Amino acid sequence: MRPTLRPEPTEGRTEGEHPDGAPAGWVEADSFRETTLRFIDNPEERETVRAFGRVFFDMAVQTSSDAGDESETRSELRAIVADLRYTAGCCSMVGHSAEVASLDAADEKLARFARKLARRLDGLIGSGEEQLS
Repeated sequence: MRPTLRPEPTEGRTEGEHPDGAPAGWVEADSFRETTLRFIDNPEERETVRAFGRVFFDMAVQTSSDAGDESETRSELRAIVADLRYTAGCCSMVGHSAEVASLDAADEKLARFARKLARRLDGLIGSGEEQLS
């Protein structure tokens, strides 16, 4: 049986604490990726989607009772590797823009940095997959 997890408190973490508007720190219940939320222009709507994600997470945790044959730790690491793979893909996409788009010098430097991040993440993904095999 899975332990009952509760989302960490989010009060006091309003839009704008970080330059990108993302909540500070890690909250397990923050279900939606900021790479998706960035497409929502209105900060209040973005926070509403974050709040829905926390409710969705809480509902999933409360209604799930069987992790199957896989241990909780293995399942968590498998999910982490999948999220790293997603993030590596985002980094690769941003990095690719250095070659296919006309960027100013500052953005080109950021794009090249994103490409380096993708390579580092690929290494972490490989290590995680090796541990899971």
